Amino acid sequence: MELILSGQGATASIDLPTGKVSPAGGQLQVTVWKPTITTEQINTGKVFPYDWRIQVKVNDGGLMEHSDIFAFEAPESGYVSEFDAKRHPTGGNANVTIDKQFYFCFGQLRRYGRLHLRTDGDRPFVAVDYWLNPTGDRNLEFDPAKAVTVP
Repeated sequence: MELILSGQGATASIDLPTGKVSPAGGQLQVTVWKPTITTEQINTGKVFPYDWRIQVKVNDGGLMEHSDIFAFEAPESGYVSEFDAKRHPTGGNANVTIDKQFYFCFGQLRRYGRLHLRTDGDRPFVAVDYWLNPTGDRNLEFDPAKAVTVP
């Protein structure tokens, strides 16, 4: 899913079991602090270095960054409540990309999943792809027979 978040402190909240996006109330919360960049600035190369930031939180749970090629089983512990990335580009390079993989968990009866987060400094999009095992099992291996598409 692609979130469009522009401005300072713009937030979207995702209800992980349903995939519904709202300003608040979901388990996954994404907040960005990015300046508004015009197409003219990008096309003319007149984008000066600027600071930007993204913060991802899991309410009643946490995230764990990983680089596993086969991310089929979520760890039981070691999660942190948030991922916070601050970018301070130098030398005119405002287009610093963030491309991260995480395991996540949430809820009193723990549910586990994995998440892929992508964004960059000069556009308002944040791409969030995630896979959730709704049963509470840490097994995250994809089973096409059980795929559910969220509209």
